[in-house]
Amino acid sequence: MFLELEKIKQSSQYFAKNIPSLYFTKFLKLLYYFDFLSVLERGKPVTNDTYYHLPYGPVPTVIKDQLTMLREENKNIEQELTNKEEGELKSIFLNILKLEKEGEDKWIILKDGEDIGVDYLSKYEKGLLDDIITAFKDTSTADLVAKTHQEIPYLQTPSNNIIDYKLAFYLKRDEILPSRTYPLNPEISQAEYFGR
Repeated sequence: MFLELEKIKQSSQYFAKNIPSLYFTKFLKLLYYFDFLSVLERGKPVTNDTYYHLPYGPVPTVIKDQLTMLREENKNIEQELTNKEEGELKSIFLNILKLEKEGEDKWIILKDGEDIGVDYLSKYEKGLLDDIITAFKDTSTADLVAKTHQEIPYLQTPSNNIIDYKLAFYLKRDEILPSRTYPLNPEISQAEYFGR
């Protein structure tokens, strides 16, 4: 399984544009729903990131690392460290997102003038993003963390271990997104996807 970098960037921009005060932790939980509900509904995740059971809930590791890298790059930019070595790794979010600090929390916003493209996202994926935004844009980070802690994928995974995408089939979509009407009819079979 390879990471869907363009889908990660576009969905991240879309969340940042449509959710005021998109805090770092809340963003990671929204991505969890984006991937795991996609597995439930159509048999495959969107981003293909690996999620771990961590104290604040399910966390997509590569995306979290990219945001952490972005935070470090923002510090370097602020310190005017412009002599970066050739080939140095840079966050996939560097040119599209920035992190702002509010008290102890960090929130994610779009860089000024950045256009939001969704051309890498399917109609299904864009619709799922819209439904997640509608359901959770006004939900506090603490409430979203508590909600993800009560679901089987998190509960059935030991601390600091990978949350198996197969556990998505235990999610109660009607409780997570009550207005969602997309049929539970995977595009590919569970055996085909998970047998890879």
